[in-house]
Amino acid sequence: SLKLDTDYATVAYDAIAVVVHPQATDSLFTMAEIRDLLSGNSKKNLIPVLDGVKATSTVRFMLDSVLRNQPLGKNVVAANSSREVIDYVARTPRAIGFVGSSWIGNIDDTAQVNQLNKVRLARVESTDSTGGFVLPVQYLIYTRTYPMIRSLVYVQKGKQQGIAGSLANFLRNDRGQLIFRRSYLF
Repeated sequence: SLKLDTDYATVAYDAIAVVVHPQATDSLFTMAEIRDLLSGNSKKNLIPVLDGVKATSTVRFMLDSVLRNQPLGKNVVAANSSREVIDYVARTPRAIGFVGSSWIGNIDDTAQVNQLNKVRLARVESTDSTGGFVLPVQYLIYTRTYPMIRSLVYVQKGKQQGIAGSLANFLRNDRGQLIFRRSYLF
């Protein structure tokens, strides 16, 4: 309504990781199974857990890209944060949690390693080979082999350079990209 020009670009990619209880019997999922779980139409006796029911990037991705604008099922449990998703899955054998890969992907962060030791990372069916199941790692995000990838986009109001424009340039260039690489994003 203000008719301002905007500048935006994708500066990195992240993935939605699927975590299950360490003793879960099933840790391989197709996108159809995940869609059925989130919509409440699954025959599996699993409890999907998200970091809220609206207004988080994970929930938004699930609604837009996985469920394709269908509502979440009444079976979906809302935790208050990604850390709580992991804690819920760790204490609930039938739970299946969805968190950003940046919450479990950094093997150099002892807090993340401790979180990941409480749960097991599930594999999702590969986009390039039927029957192949993959984890959300940087290379598979890069090749788009992992199916649940989301973009990290900056949006700048106006096209003036200023401080915001300088930050955007920094994030797009080599030194800024090292931050994303170090965070195990692509």
